[in-house]
Amino acid sequence: MDPINKHHILLLGPSLGAVSGVSTHLNLLLQSRLGEDFRLGHFQVGSEGRDETAAIKVFRLFSSPFLFCRELIRSQV
Repeated sequence: MDPINKHHILLLGPSLGAVSGVSTHLNLLLQSRLGEDFRLGHFQVGSEGRDETAAIKVFRLFSSPFLFCRELIRSQV
């Protein structure tokens, strides 16, 4: 399938470098053959794999919905 015409799948989860079953699963999906038929992307959610202060966490919680919307719009281009 032409890369431009591929549907985009946005996976939500912790940092891909975090030590967890979810990040392992995401990495396996991103490296799988699904990438031949779909454009796969990742949007980091949650605090796992992040080293942040309380103030940065509050900022992330308020800004995440806007960043997610931006990522959705960007992934459709």
